[in-house]
Amino acid sequence: MKPAYLYLILLFLPLSVSREIPDMRDILYEDFHKEMQDPPTPLIIDLMSTDLFRRLDRVAQLGLRNLLFTHANITRGAHCRGTRTMSSIYVNILNKNSCSESCITPVQSHAIQVASLLHDIGHGPYSHLFEYTVTGMVHSNPEIYHDDEKKDSAKPWSHEMQSLRIARCLLQTNDLVRKYNLPHDFADAVCDMIQGLSRDDHAKKYASSPDFNKYVIFTIVNGDAEASLDTDKFDYMRRDSYLCCRPGYANLVSQAVTGIMLGSRIEHDRIVYSIRCAESLVVFSHCVYLNYRYLYYNPQAGGLDLVLQDILTRLLSHANLTRYLQDINSFSILDDMFIARLWDKGSHVDIQHLLDRFNARDSYEFIGYRDYPYPPETSPNHDLTNLRRSIADIKHTFSEALGKTQCEITNDDYVLVAFNFAHILKGNGTKNILAKVLFHDPIPNPESFYSHKPHLDKYFSTPGCTPLFKPIENADSLAAAYEADDIPFYWGSIQLRLYARTVDNEKTAELKRLFKNVILN
Repeated sequence: MKPAYLYLILLFLPLSVSREIPDMRDILYEDFHKEMQDPPTPLIIDLMSTDLFRRLDRVAQLGLRNLLFTHANITRGAHCRGTRTMSSIYVNILNKNSCSESCITPVQSHAIQVASLLHDIGHGPYSHLFEYTVTGMVHSNPEIYHDDEKKDSAKPWSHEMQSLRIARCLLQTNDLVRKYNLPHDFADAVCDMIQGLSRDDHAKKYASSPDFNKYVIFTIVNGDAEASLDTDKFDYMRRDSYLCCRPGYANLVSQAVTGIMLGSRIEHDRIVYSIRCAESLVVFSHCVYLNYRYLYYNPQAGGLDLVLQDILTRLLSHANLTRYLQDINSFSILDDMFIARLWDKGSHVDIQHLLDRFNARDSYEFIGYRDYPYPPETSPNHDLTNLRRSIADIKHTFSEALGKTQCEITNDDYVLVAFNFAHILKGNGTKNILAKVLFHDPIPNPESFYSHKPHLDKYFSTPGCTPLFKPIENADSLAAAYEADDIPFYWGSIQLRLYARTVDNEKTAELKRLFKNVILN
């Protein structure tokens, strides 16, 4: 057995040893609105017993973050089960706070919980890392994967699309809809709850449905079409903060989620909020930004992600990727041990240096970064089109500057990548979250209420409430500065970040010089 293979087995052993039905207990929900939780139904237990779902307990929720954050051994299975529990709590709170005509019915709640359970079932090994790799490969070679029903050619493969295929397969192929005497459009509704649905599309598809004619039920698992608040975000923010962040910060996130849910009710077929939970909304949206900035896109972990992404690209190019993506049964074996199995199949001398770096946790060097805050809301053109165009121009200028150096730096020597740090506010709109939601009670002085910078100092300057433990004890000055407690306040920003693949000191020095002269100036 190859040493590298043995190393990978040991690295991901906790994710690979059990194929039994997962334990339903979840420490995050032991004391979290327990009286509002619904137990899993027979259908949900059936779904959790399938190989396709059990695979999620061998897929890391946070990719390689467990190499930097000691307790980040979160699985996609735990998150999916948690989102199901969170959805049952939220539906029961909404029904308690709303008038009887607006309440969510048992069959609608059942569909919401199934959608919550299956919403991430299409994730591959290492979660988003696999998706980034495969999307790039399919984009450059469309013959790898083709789907006649896929309309978004800009994203030829995604875990969301794969989740829809698997959900439909599990519900229809196994005839579970008929087995449990569910409505004929139950599977369609579950899939639309997973991917999100606009009001117009809902009206066209479900206006005559006796069970799913309410639009609001399609915004609970995936709220991106409305205010971008949903049970998926509620669970992963609580879960990831609890296991990766300081206790004070994790409690802050959990309290914000509780405040939002308790202040929610349904009116006129949409979720509206009490003005009393406005502060919770602001805190939660800012915490989402902080988690993306310091945890999900941690610069040190990002450098190691890029090493593994380069390894995956080369290994997958030798595998029958089409079969794994097209055939759902083949997809069921894709877990975090997949790279080890591929590596063990043959000699890959061409990437031995990459695997050596990965085994040594030697990430690509983090050269520098620059934040580009979202335009102010008062800007006449406050979407992100111009900002993205400016960043593309900067990347082009940087590439031209590299061509004029004497070091012969190629694209293989560096990675210049952009990250969006405002996933609570998806799309081009950049408005304050408080301007996106509807309140059911009067707002005092609404203009200043929306535009005034929230007073978050009392939360984020409190000892124990700064976001994350610093995972790198010997971090260089750049990483230390990035993870400093002086947190910039942005409603959103795009960050341009440079990594050096090369180990040539002269090339690395030149990359640093150009980054400073071209991007920081």
